[in-house]
Amino acid sequence: MYTKYIVLSTPRTGSNYLVHLLSSHPHVKSYGELYNPRLLYGNPKRTTIDIFPGNVLFPLARSLSPAITLQSFIYKSYNNNPQAVGFKIFYGHAKHGSQRNVWSYLKTQRDIHIVHLTRGNWLASLASFYVARQTKKFIQFSDENSQMRTSIAIEPSACLEYFEELDAFQNYYRRFFANHPWFHIQYENLTNPSSNCVVLLQRFLRVSIRQLSAPTTKQERRPLHQVITNYSTLSKYFEHTKWRRFFHSSV
Repeated sequence: MYTKYIVLSTPRTGSNYLVHLLSSHPHVKSYGELYNPRLLYGNPKRTTIDIFPGNVLFPLARSLSPAITLQSFIYKSYNNNPQAVGFKIFYGHAKHGSQRNVWSYLKTQRDIHIVHLTRGNWLASLASFYVARQTKKFIQFSDENSQMRTSIAIEPSACLEYFEELDAFQNYYRRFFANHPWFHIQYENLTNPSSNCVVLLQRFLRVSIRQLSAPTTKQERRPLHQVITNYSTLSKYFEHTKWRRFFHSSV
């Protein structure tokens, strides 16, 4: 029997990169944002697709019963005998209507492995979100030319709200899934060639160790002070708070 897992994260933390990375393993089924209310990602592709082309039942089942949905469409029997099967879900997904029950279902299924992906510098995540929203480009493939030189400004109050919300989410879900197998991975380590976190992740999922690759790449490589026009204002605003650590790194 294969290992069941979810990738638990938040936008702009490298979750697309991780899902594509897992998808490159020949014995891993890696699905995308099944509970994103605006779209459905199936196995990673360049376009937004229905998870099961031609199958109109999935969106309906997703809204009615998370247990039936996951058991029938995701954690089901496969002809090619995968070693691990999972999907990506963000902290803020499935918060309305009957879809909220998916969290209760995931909590009760203690054999589901939690891959918790975060980014070490939360300011970098927020800046990445602002840039993606402004450019309307949320994913960058390695073979695409990128001339991105977008600059953004972030209100201190919006920045504080983001930090506090993210802090609350991470603490909440660490307690929520306290009885599950848990693997925490930082984006900075995931993309570091000298890190062994990809090997450790495969061991955690109990799959054969392979060399994994992803077709996506980082969209913005400039230091944060070059991307955020009011960086110095933000740095002074958070100078005497616990969030000041995010202003000591250009990642």
